[in-house]
Amino acid sequence: MGDAMGSSHAMMKHRLIWVITRLHIQVDCYPLSGDVVEIDTCMGWSGKNGVRRDYIVRDYNSGHVLCSSTSSLVIINRDTRRISKIPDDVREELSSYLFDTYLLKDDLSQPTGRMDECPLYIQKDLVPRLHDIDSNRHVNNVKYIQWLLESVPQHVLVAYELTSMTLEFRKESSDQDIITSMAHPCSSFTPSVSEASGCNGASRKSPQLASENCASSHLSKQPALNCEAALPAIQEHLQYMHSLRRQSDGREIVRGKTNWRPKHRFCSGKIYDSASRSV
Repeated sequence: MGDAMGSSHAMMKHRLIWVITRLHIQVDCYPLSGDVVEIDTCMGWSGKNGVRRDYIVRDYNSGHVLCSSTSSLVIINRDTRRISKIPDDVREELSSYLFDTYLLKDDLSQPTGRMDECPLYIQKDLVPRLHDIDSNRHVNNVKYIQWLLESVPQHVLVAYELTSMTLEFRKESSDQDIITSMAHPCSSFTPSVSEASGCNGASRKSPQLASENCASSHLSKQPALNCEAALPAIQEHLQYMHSLRRQSDGREIVRGKTNWRPKHRFCSGKIYDSASRSV
């Protein structure tokens, strides 16, 4: 239809639209300012009523793969907002655009798992703005990524860069919703005193979200500060669980998992000149 949403004439007739249910992004190397990249993308059928879309981002000159991504999409009814089977006329219309092969050999995404009911970091009162709402009347998935990062500890954003992200989109949200972002470290990573307290060493409890028993564990993220002078020891790898929930009813909208590595200038435990490499 030329509406930039992948709609076909038959989809419009049946009042159907695409929604992303799962997204995985793997970053091997970030391009620098001035680099030229090329992007390959391909869509193929996935199961009876789904579609998978793969992306590969390469350096144009060397051909080196910088980033790869895979996403899963389903069709929902625009009015009922429920998942719909793909009608035969829609399937026939899309057949010339979808293939039985993929750019990536394997689906890179991994199950995100359920977050601890007492997350360590919480950022409340996140509100979508007009430009965050897409043509299907729900919050754009890029905004969800921004909200997830709102609850990431400040020192992680300063000293680390994302290597991968897996997101499960579980519910829609609209311009009327107020969102809470939650993050919790995984595996053997234990936050230090400076991390749990923020850069100024003064922890601040957030308002209750789930239950009184968890209230003492809810530490809200501190305002953005220059943390390089108070960074915890740099670790080789960090992993966080994430959850976005509506404050009105506590329903989970997005569930995610992120992996982080130290930025180049922090790898040897020494802070380098930030102009030496893109951060």
